[in-house]
Amino acid sequence: AERALSSFDLRHRVTVNAVYELGFLSRLSGPKWLTDGWPVSGIYTGQSGLPITPFLSVDSSGTGELNDRPNLVGNPNSGPRRPNEWFNKGAFAQPLAGTFGNSARNVITGPSLHAFDFSVNKLTRVTERLSVQFRAEVFNAFNRANFSLPNVDFNATTFGAISETPDV
Repeated sequence: AERALSSFDLRHRVTVNAVYELGFLSRLSGPKWLTDGWPVSGIYTGQSGLPITPFLSVDSSGTGELNDRPNLVGNPNSGPRRPNEWFNKGAFAQPLAGTFGNSARNVITGPSLHAFDFSVNKLTRVTERLSVQFRAEVFNAFNRANFSLPNVDFNATTFGAISETPDV
């Protein structure tokens, strides 16, 4: 039952950073202090979900421990992938009293993460030793909802639900 994916197994992760100087602005008519020096940049981060383990918050095995697991009776990752039901809750069942559940650890895949951050800035030289910088940054520019891990306490009423978002 302990043979499973590592708790920090991220199958896929990519981070891409790009910086681009808006050189076409310098060809526009107007003062050079206004049209020169406009770099834009972006950072994209994407990763697959972390594996998580369901557990029982009651002592089903009679060992005095509260870390028993439910029985696995289906594919938990065939769920609807919605915040109120992230995985297939019907894939788990309460084990008989005095027995351990047959679910292995880390059988559920948590939510993936996708974030795109964007910035634009303008560096203007005032004197030989003095510059002024304008900077505007947007985090999670496309406003994609990234979710934390779902509740994996089989005995909770919120089993399978996600109740918060991470700080990205």
